[in-house]
Amino acid sequence: MVRVGLVLSGGGARGFAQIGALKVLKKNNIAVQSIAGCSVGAIVGACYAHNLDPDAIEKLLVRIKSKRDVYDYSFSTKGLIKGQKLEHYIEEYFDDKKNFKFEDLKIPLIINATDIVHQKEVLLYTGPLVPAVMASLSYPGFFTTRKMNDIICVDGGVINPLPFNLLTDVDYLIMIDVSEQSISIDEESNFKDIVLQSTLAMQKTIVEKSLATCHLPYTLVKPDVDYHGVLDFGDLAELTKKGEIEMNKYIDKIKKDLEDLEPKPDTTVVKT
Repeated sequence: MVRVGLVLSGGGARGFAQIGALKVLKKNNIAVQSIAGCSVGAIVGACYAHNLDPDAIEKLLVRIKSKRDVYDYSFSTKGLIKGQKLEHYIEEYFDDKKNFKFEDLKIPLIINATDIVHQKEVLLYTGPLVPAVMASLSYPGFFTTRKMNDIICVDGGVINPLPFNLLTDVDYLIMIDVSEQSISIDEESNFKDIVLQSTLAMQKTIVEKSLATCHLPYTLVKPDVDYHGVLDFGDLAELTKKGEIEMNKYIDKIKKDLEDLEPKPDTTVVKT
């Protein structure tokens, strides 16, 4: 059997497009054997690895978005939001268990964070799940830093926004990339937009260069969400739909690729 790896990028609110894409994969019975995720892709990936239910993931994220008290402002120099309340809402998805572990998932999952002190990628795939997810999505300046195994962590997208290289035991990759964003910049642009655009430019370069090193066959799905902001939760249904639309464009290609990769039976006739 062809082993399929699923790769989910960071992208904030645009992660809802990943949910739409997963709905199409499930509808077409495309099973994945391993998942790699970054930032919002870490949340979506963890939830999918838990129960393979895109609709349940959508309900969770909508619920989080609708909660006024989910953002516990810290007013700290380490970040605007503590993230403890968000962590609690995510824990509820995993049977409300604080000690839910990677090992409890139905599908193997690996996610990344960034060691901000030593500027290195941190790989998380064992032990407590939700704290690791929170480390992966701790966008610098927005969420406070997270400590994992005595390492000060921020968002994995700082180093590796589309972490396909973390999956080493698969034959084929399906990547859903929502990391890109288009921001109009001019002389009147504010500090926030300039910093964000600079970060996005760096991440785009990282993704393009890393994809050039990919030696596995893959399909890269990039939903049309460039003009949706990282924190633009205004029309989540539209984001989900865009993910479905884009994945539907590639589903036949994915099926054919997997069929072509399946080992063919040996029909050689041995003469005696």
